[in-house]
Amino acid sequence: MATGIALAEIDQALVVTMQGDLDDETCHELIKTVSERLVHSRLRAAFIDFSAISLLDLHEFELIRGLLKMSALLGTKSWLIGLN
Repeated sequence: MATGIALAEIDQALVVTMQGDLDDETCHELIKTVSERLVHSRLRAAFIDFSAISLLDLHEFELIRGLLKMSALLGTKSWLIGLN
């Protein structure tokens, strides 16, 4: 299954929806895309939706945690949504 990352900005918040299977390459794409958007905007919150992802291994989860730490340094509060 192909993987995609959908982004939407709503009221100073970034909503990121993951679609399809998650792998190392997609995690790095997610980190790059979200980081660039947060650096070049004044967004106060980021919601990252994993409800369409069926499996997230420890390495991928650690990459996502790094993204959360980076967003905190930029002053953005972040939440992971849809983790089972």
